[in-house]
Amino acid sequence: MIENFSNKKDFKVYTIKQNGINPTLAGFKTGNLLFEVFSQNIPTEKQNTYRHIIIENKILKEKGYKFKQNVKHRK
Repeated sequence: MIENFSNKKDFKVYTIKQNGINPTLAGFKTGNLLFEVFSQNIPTEKQNTYRHIIIENKILKEKGYKFKQNVKHRK
């Protein structure tokens, strides 16, 4: 991340304490977009972020297109 993106606006890399796992995050801006990269030293399938995305996707599929658009609008 540092080698490839440290020249980007608002670039930062930091570690947070989260239930003893201590994930590392990196972020930067390019144009009007903010990018954030989240990493942990545990298998992907066991990461809370991965689990969140899988569950969110299941709910959005079950509820349908209108519900998904409503969620997008509120974000």
